[in-house]
Amino acid sequence: PELKQIKYRREQLRHQIREKRKNKEQKATYLEQLQNYENERLELLESLNAKRNQLFEKRHQHISNIASKLPKGKADIEINLDITKQGHRLEFKHNLDEAFKGLPRKWHAKGYTSIISDYFTPIEFAQKIKCSDHDSLIDAGFGYDESLDIINHLTENYEQLNILEECNCSDLPNIFFNVQGEQKPIEDLSPGQRCTALLPIILLETDTPLIIDQPEDNLDNKFIFDLVVNTLRKLKEYRQVIVATHNPNIPVSGDSENILVFKPYNNKSLLEKNGSIDYIPIIENVKTIMEGGEKAFRTRA
Repeated sequence: PELKQIKYRREQLRHQIREKRKNKEQKATYLEQLQNYENERLELLESLNAKRNQLFEKRHQHISNIASKLPKGKADIEINLDITKQGHRLEFKHNLDEAFKGLPRKWHAKGYTSIISDYFTPIEFAQKIKCSDHDSLIDAGFGYDESLDIINHLTENYEQLNILEECNCSDLPNIFFNVQGEQKPIEDLSPGQRCTALLPIILLETDTPLIIDQPEDNLDNKFIFDLVVNTLRKLKEYRQVIVATHNPNIPVSGDSENILVFKPYNNKSLLEKNGSIDYIPIIENVKTIMEGGEKAFRTRA
């Protein structure tokens, strides 16, 4: 019986050895496949990054072209445009919030997501984590223990790290308006200043017909004459612009090709006259209907 037990145990061990050898071979195969997938993924990320760079260059060229055509009037109105590469990082911040759940320390109160999204692009940050690059996180403003927590936490959550790496941060256009010699971003401007900054960009952006409803509502006369009127004069040769307005400077000083005079009728508008800016009945209507109309004609003359 003892010999029989020994033989049985020997067969058990042989079977276990065969299984372990088989598992070891399978593990090696899977690791090789995993490495191949990781290499393919790296190639795809490089291609993605290259496409994003190409897209940024196209956008940068387009914005530079628009910026070069923006007018500067007598009041020294100045509008500047630029673009921040992958500057729109709300999705990146959202994904960081999801990835940091369960992280020790008060990461949310300390603004971890803002620090990271301001300092790294998604691909850069994921690569730093995968390489356990403590120095880069410290350079971004984290302490050593904080960087260790971040790296350990995200390394254990590889799927979430991949989501971070693939995050799309679109390029962010920036509009600046000169206010008393200071270049202010559009988000810090008043509604009237925002209209002043945006309208010339809209006028220059495409060559399709454009309808504008009372641009003077948020703009004073100085901006209308120096910015809007000067732009309309240049645009009318290659783009149709239709403006509903009560300000005479726009059709008169803008050298309108055709003015349509409307009068109210049964809660609607009825076309009363239309013609060029030099047509006498049109001139009289503009002077009568539009406040300051005669002054606009004198300025034009």
